Amino acid sequence: MYLDKTKLLKKNIILTFHPETKNNTNIKALQMLFKIMNLKDDLKVIITAPNLDKGRDEIMREIFKNKNKFPKKNIYIPNLYFKLEYKFYCSLVSF
Repeated sequence: MYLDKTKLLKKNIILTFHPETKNNTNIKALQMLFKIMNLKDDLKVIITAPNLDKGRDEIMREIFKNKNKFPKKNIYIPNLYFKLEYKFYCSLVSF
């Protein structure tokens, strides 16, 4: 899978959000990020899956909640460890 240029906007951002393991501010921080990014109509958000640390499940729920709420603004990359998703992620560099 490679990124289709037609799905991008002039402004794009890659969001990689990993769980903070020392305190429990993950969801509040992620919600604030999404709130700010969703205010920008001209911004496409490319979201990668978090790592497998404690707190991942809550982050994934928040990612999908936002993705479903703003489907045209978000592209989700499930896991960079699989070859196809890694190629997809790397293809972003060319844009």
